[in-house]
Amino acid sequence: MYPGVELRLLRYVVVVSEELHFRHAAERLHVSQPSLSKQILQLEAFLGFKLFRRTKQSVELTLAGHRFVAEARKALHYSDRAVEAGKKADREEQEPWIVGYCSYVDLHLLSALRRMRPVSSAETIYRSSSTTEIAGKLLSHEWQAGLVILPLMEAGLAVRPLSREPAAIALPSSHSLAKRSEIALPELLEERLILPQRRVNPHLYDFLTTQFRAAGLTLGITEEVVNPHEALHLVSDALGVAVVQSSASHSHMENVAIVGLAQPNLTMETGIAWNPENSSDHLRLFLDAVVHTLDGYIRRQERKPPKSA
Repeated sequence: MYPGVELRLLRYVVVVSEELHFRHAAERLHVSQPSLSKQILQLEAFLGFKLFRRTKQSVELTLAGHRFVAEARKALHYSDRAVEAGKKADREEQEPWIVGYCSYVDLHLLSALRRMRPVSSAETIYRSSSTTEIAGKLLSHEWQAGLVILPLMEAGLAVRPLSREPAAIALPSSHSLAKRSEIALPELLEERLILPQRRVNPHLYDFLTTQFRAAGLTLGITEEVVNPHEALHLVSDALGVAVVQSSASHSHMENVAIVGLAQPNLTMETGIAWNPENSSDHLRLFLDAVVHTLDGYIRRQERKPPKSA
């Protein structure tokens, strides 16, 4: 260790090595030439070796000087990086941390996140939005993360799956199928279906309609909504049947029954998305905290069967 070698002195040596002229170097450093010369001599005495060969006509680096300057440049570079890293972290702690969420995610899962212990002093703001808007905000670095229904196909985003639950059917409690333990998709052939609007979540919409067609159903009259609560209200008013997550049974909405589907492959998966170009330590800590916080909740929910209202 050489505690007497300050960064200021390293910078002096590097500038002199570039100028090979003490007066020019002093002008760049905004110090007097005699002061610069004196401090370089004192540094050489402290180090025990010469950095420069000086004559009346020229200044040149010694071999020791060449090697010293090469390492001094690295030290100055890393000191600048340390300052910038600190500034960046300070900005991250001062700016709000925005997490978007699709209206179709389980709000109990969202509540668990809201109770999560903060990973920094930055305020975390949760904003309801469409999956399409969440993806755009993540790609533009305006938001930091988003809870979405998978699949999410936008290029440039990373996704970590969090939970997968069976899809279910919400029916009016007076419906002839409402008392069943499960329903097969072909039994819904004559029903008015309530689906999420494609613009709200195009991938979920396409996924659901593809699954229905794969079951041999031709979609007839449909209602399209922007969130599952609207869908449940329409079901409550006997205006159709809705495809929902099995966790919708938590809502206990009047006049609505949630019945499981016989097709085990029809599931809804929730994941958290982020922009992999975001190298923030805050993001890494947040993602780890999300998985840790939700692990117990998700395991409990996946063991629960759909309930009938």
